[in-house]
Amino acid sequence: MTTYTRATRCITTAPRPDVRVSSIPEWEGPEIRLVSVEGLAKSPDFPGPRGKGYERRSGRRVQEVFVTQSGGTRRHGPQCLERYAQWCVDQRSPAPPHTFYVPSTLEVRNGKFEVYRCWGDEWDTRAVPRHPAAVTVCVGGKFKSIHAGDDFIDARPSQEVMEAIDSLVCDYLLPRYNLREDAIRGSFDAGDLANPGDALECWVRKTRGERWEEPPEDLLQRLDDGPLRTQAQRHAAVAKILNIDSGNFERGFEWTHALGKFQDSVPWLVRTGSWSISTERAVRWALRRLSPPG
Repeated sequence: MTTYTRATRCITTAPRPDVRVSSIPEWEGPEIRLVSVEGLAKSPDFPGPRGKGYERRSGRRVQEVFVTQSGGTRRHGPQCLERYAQWCVDQRSPAPPHTFYVPSTLEVRNGKFEVYRCWGDEWDTRAVPRHPAAVTVCVGGKFKSIHAGDDFIDARPSQEVMEAIDSLVCDYLLPRYNLREDAIRGSFDAGDLANPGDALECWVRKTRGERWEEPPEDLLQRLDDGPLRTQAQRHAAVAKILNIDSGNFERGFEWTHALGKFQDSVPWLVRTGSWSISTERAVRWALRRLSPPG
């Protein structure tokens, strides 16, 4: 159970007439209420082609809860969801695909933060490819990720949004579907590494019991640590950080082992033994710590 700090702003908006927000909550926690939304934009050919479109399956059993981000729409309340729904249709999706939606700025109604259900549990909207037994919790926004550079709108979700996700997933969805914390996923688990951003990836991993930390705020700053384009430059950098001899790195397994050892030492990296944009940023960050300015 999460303890909340009451938001100082109370924002309320009226959705468009064709969008209907239920006045009766499906579930209420200490500080949030989950309500259903109907009337969102759908394409003319909804539910889409047979075998590829959205499918309604009675008795569908939910086995995973995925956390993802919308990729934009810095708006509040139902407006955030309406705009995202229209964008999905414009991109030739049958309709917005996510089961639950948490706006980038929460609306307060009846003294509680409001989050939304867009689809019943029986709907497989193919929101996560090859995961037909998943429901998704989509957070409005596009957040900083070590996998995506400077392409983000906000560094992280607000504290109220983070706490709303925690309550929705842990206090309601896991008990509802009789799941444990290890059933929580992020879009990064399905190959979309930058989704849903560093802060939410950290929350997902720590909630399901992994050793993980959110990357430091200065990780994405432009660093002048020299080029790391060639294999020899990367060998030298990792050897300097680990204080070892790089002479044996030409033998592939020695390099893979050393790189994996470095990745293990960084609490926001997964050990892969291969070079990546996130690994390079961590290497540059570590080099800067070895040679601080001044």
